Amino acid sequence: MLYFTSNGGINWVYQLPDTSIHIGQYWHVDFEGKMNGWAYRQKQTGIHTTTGGDTTFTSVRQISDILPGDFILHQNYPNPFNGSTKIRFEINKKATVSIEIFDITGKKLVELVNKQFTSGQYEVDYTTNENSSGVYFYSLSVDGIVLDTKKMIVLK
Repeated sequence: MLYFTSNGGINWVYQLPDTSIHIGQYWHVDFEGKMNGWAYRQKQTGIHTTTGGDTTFTSVRQISDILPGDFILHQNYPNPFNGSTKIRFEINKKATVSIEIFDITGKKLVELVNKQFTSGQYEVDYTTNENSSGVYFYSLSVDGIVLDTKKMIVLK
C-alpha cells in the first residue's frame, strides 16, 4: 500500500502503487527536509511515500513484528479469472470491513463489502461482466484504514 504526505506526516493520502513494488517485513521512515517524507511497513499495513508512487526504495532496515498480523487479505482465486473470483480475508476481532475494487489508474470501481464482522475467516464473491481484460486491484480496509491491497487479473 502506498501513502503520500506533504505536511510532515500529519496527514497521509492513500495511493495505488505501481505493480513493480515488492514488500518484505520491515518498518522504516525517512524524511526529505521537514515536510516531505516516506515510510514503508509490512505485516498487513503498507508503504508511504512523497513521490506519489514511482519511488525507488534504496534502504530498508528490518524490525521484527512491530505490527501484529491481525488481519489477512488473501490472493483472490482463481487468478487470472474470467467473470468471477473469490476474495478471502481474516480478522481477529470485531471490526467494520470494506473490500474495494480499483482499476489500474486507481479509480474505484465498486465497494463489494462495507459492514461489521466478528472475528473469523470470510470469503466474498466478485462477479464482473463489465471489466475488460487487464490488471485490477482490491483493498481491505478495517475500521476505515486500508491495510492491504492485492493485484488481480481479468482475462476475457
